[in-house]
Amino acid sequence: MKTLIQFLTLIVVGMIMNTPLSAEPLPSPTVQSVITIEGIDYPVFELAELPPLKRVQPGYPYREGEKGQAGKVVVAVLVDRQGNPAEVMVQLSEPSPVFGYVSVKAVKKWRFRPAQWEGKPTEYIVQVPLVFQVSG
Repeated sequence: MKTLIQFLTLIVVGMIMNTPLSAEPLPSPTVQSVITIEGIDYPVFELAELPPLKRVQPGYPYREGEKGQAGKVVVAVLVDRQGNPAEVMVQLSEPSPVFGYVSVKAVKKWRFRPAQWEGKPTEYIVQVPLVFQVSG
């Protein structure tokens, strides 16, 4: 079984994996919507417009991997002005909450591009979709 687990792969969907991880300035991202939390407005950007500078892949949950179970997760990330995840919240974790748990643990280690909104550095929200699939 340990050999099987070693061959499990995580496929991250919705991200451009071949994007160079440079800190070059990007064009101003398009605000998809604005979410107000406790009286503060946060712009929501597309992940493709603000690709992460650093990614850490989640580990595959051991029991789910042994069973050959696939999963999908969507997390919402509140990114601070320096590009660090301030909050990571699970929006969807199927078929088991453990996929969401390992995703949050990994995404908290990611680093994102700082963003500007209305000409000022800003905190922002981005949704990160992740798909877990067993292969091999």
